[in-house]
Amino acid sequence: MITYPVSGMVNSISVISGTCNDWAGFAGGYSAGMSTSIAKVEIRVQDVTAGTTYWNGTSWSEVISTRACITVNTALSSYTTWQYTESVGWVSDREYRVYVFGTDDIGNQGVIGAGYTIFYDTTPPTVGIESPVDASKLNSVPVISGTANALVSGLGDVRIYVSTWVGSSWVLGISSVAANNIYQSSWSWTGLSGLSDGTTYQVVVKVRDNANNWSMIYSTRTFFYDITVPEVGIVRPSDEGFYGSSLGLSTISGTIAEQGSSGSGVSRVLVRISTGSGEPYSYWAPGSSSWEVGVSSWLVGSIGASYWTSISTPMWQGGKEYRVEAQGYDVAGNTSTIVTNTFTYDTVLPQSGITVPNARYLTSLGTISGTGVDVN
Repeated sequence: MITYPVSGMVNSISVISGTCNDWAGFAGGYSAGMSTSIAKVEIRVQDVTAGTTYWNGTSWSEVISTRACITVNTALSSYTTWQYTESVGWVSDREYRVYVFGTDDIGNQGVIGAGYTIFYDTTPPTVGIESPVDASKLNSVPVISGTANALVSGLGDVRIYVSTWVGSSWVLGISSVAANNIYQSSWSWTGLSGLSDGTTYQVVVKVRDNANNWSMIYSTRTFFYDITVPEVGIVRPSDEGFYGSSLGLSTISGTIAEQGSSGSGVSRVLVRISTGSGEPYSYWAPGSSSWEVGVSSWLVGSIGASYWTSISTPMWQGGKEYRVEAQGYDVAGNTSTIVTNTFTYDTVLPQSGITVPNARYLTSLGTISGTGVDVN
């Protein structure tokens, strides 16, 4: 029986060892034992991957080759330990089968069994992080996950390290935590927590295969954590303002800004224009250049450093009240509250008249008065 290597998946083999017992065939029976020069333990090493080739002491050959083992602790109690110490030309990423059999003191040879399988693997596994995406900006705690290539011996362990960018360097916060889900060629860790808003993090991962090889190249990703919503405002039209022929409104504009000491950056602003005294409102649809009752349509505004504009405006109709709504988004996916400004568009000129004075020539004029009316 082979007792070393203990695992069938190894990255180095300096010796193969085990035990050999010469048992009687029945209780109380006699066994010759393994104590004389006739007794021996022999071994055959087959390269299964290469086919029916055997180690002959110097090279691999298609001829079956039997090699001698060294007996240790030979005793008359029909028990012996053995070692095979020849240098074998093991080739990485291959499957081997080792056959061991013994011969007792009177020449009885044991049955050659099915053999002991060894996977010899010195190739370091490779690892890649798929989530989070490198340099991503997130508003939720990510599941750290990825892939690994640990062919032959299989994926055995995944270790994660998480650091925080402080000042001008990385500060390690989580060290060598094990992934809680390990599969044949993928893995994940769901234990990340306690992130701080407005902070950059670095994730480093290394993996080990079942032959105890660690990945030589680690996988590294960084991400920015941002849970603060941006702030958006409408500058034009002003709330409860009035516009018309003398004060046009060809462009809608406003402001947008990240809040807090550090943010992920502004991503976009959406604008919605509607009219009506109540639900259902009529919404401006720039695609069809028409008003659609009850069908909401958001326009994408153009973004500057701290402002936004939208020039896709309708033909305003006089005597109507309009609503302009705006909502901002940052790169991490945080959404601002919707802000609303209402305004009235008036194209009818007001009418005015003079009642005093009412004559061309006057001897006195204490007051000038008249009338004025705006039908809208």
